[in-house]
Amino acid sequence: MGHFPAGAALTFRTFIYDGRRSVEDLVDSYGIKNAGIRQLLIDYFVPGQLPPRRERPRAA
Repeated sequence: MGHFPAGAALTFRTFIYDGRRSVEDLVDSYGIKNAGIRQLLIDYFVPGQLPPRRERPRAA
């Protein structure tokens, strides 16, 4: 069933042939130069990487 024709935009063809990309690959595609910010984004988007969020005590 339908692949994009050879004249289709390269981004469409890349998506079809490469399949899913890792979080690291997606973050790296933005060219973030600061390693700390890059890692922060990866930690944010990968489930289970961040410590559980603390709930605030409710006012009585």
